[in-house]
Amino acid sequence: MEETEIEELRKSMDVNVWGNKVALDAALAMTKVKQVVAISSGAAVNGNRGWNTYAISKAAFKMMISLYAQEAPGTHFSSIAPGLIDTSMQDYITSLPDDKRFPSIDRLKAAKGTLEMPEPEEAAPRLIEKFEKALKHDSGTFLDVRTM
Repeated sequence: MEETEIEELRKSMDVNVWGNKVALDAALAMTKVKQVVAISSGAAVNGNRGWNTYAISKAAFKMMISLYAQEAPGTHFSSIAPGLIDTSMQDYITSLPDDKRFPSIDRLKAAKGTLEMPEPEEAAPRLIEKFEKALKHDSGTFLDVRTM
């Protein structure tokens, strides 16, 4: 954390929190919204070494969704972690050299190219199937598709 620059944190917060707030505020002001599914991450609840800006921004996003749920009872809010998905972010992470300081990289490298880390085209339908199930949980709840 000491080596993490404030500007890196700002950029992550702009994307993962403030951009979503702008979109949510606009949608909620324009129409009645039945359900909001926020794409979260296990990083929102697991602080792995090296995930500094991402984990902090996803934790803040998770809390923001919880607060919206309390303030907008007519809309059901969920933060859903989709599990590992083989995206360009994973390409970058798994291309890093082995480093004992960051054990989570080993897990991601082992999952890459397996059913544990599907391509987005495979993961999306599985995620969408969970939206209806999310409505059975309290609004504002954090959910993980692997345990739903």
